[in-house]
Amino acid sequence: MTTETKKASEATPADEEQSALPTILAGAGILAVAALLIFWPSGDDAKGKGSEKATAGNQAGAADGKGAGAGGRAAGVGARSVDAATSLPSTRRNSAIKLPAGGNGIAEMPEPQPQDPPPTATKDEKIAFYEKRLEQAQRVLEARQKFVDRLPQVQARVEASDKPEEGMKAFEKRKKIVEDNLAKAKQDLEEIEGKLAQLRGN
Repeated sequence: MTTETKKASEATPADEEQSALPTILAGAGILAVAALLIFWPSGDDAKGKGSEKATAGNQAGAADGKGAGAGGRAAGVGARSVDAATSLPSTRRNSAIKLPAGGNGIAEMPEPQPQDPPPTATKDEKIAFYEKRLEQAQRVLEARQKFVDRLPQVQARVEASDKPEEGMKAFEKRKKIVEDNLAKAKQDLEEIEGKLAQLRGN
């Protein structure tokens, strides 16, 4: 080979200084870019628009301790107010009890009880059916009567509250519903008693 190459031992000190200069310049450039990215003001602050939003975002970031960059500024996307995540309440479940087919622990609505016995039922079966319905109707009537009996106490609490005008409006609506439910329970009980009397021949 006729080409001559310099050996490492033959390199002059001037060559070494020239080769270190590009490395130093590249390092200084990287540091300058990093300093600009870190210390440059955000777009909202520079324009003067949305400074209140930026301040609120910075305070929220500082309160969390998350997302705060150099100088206490929020880094990345600013926080925004959102509703708390909701989930189904956690409950302990007995593994021996099987869940219904509907899932997630909520039982399916039972089918409504028939109002009348089947047409093929005998007289004794019809009497037994209506006696069972009579017991249920009496329990419902007792519960409805308790609600009506509590109305004066509820009214006194509403009148003693901070805003009795608003409370009385809601109370009057509720009172009408409770009284209607009591009247319906009495009517159902009377109908069942009438059917039983008819079957027994009284």
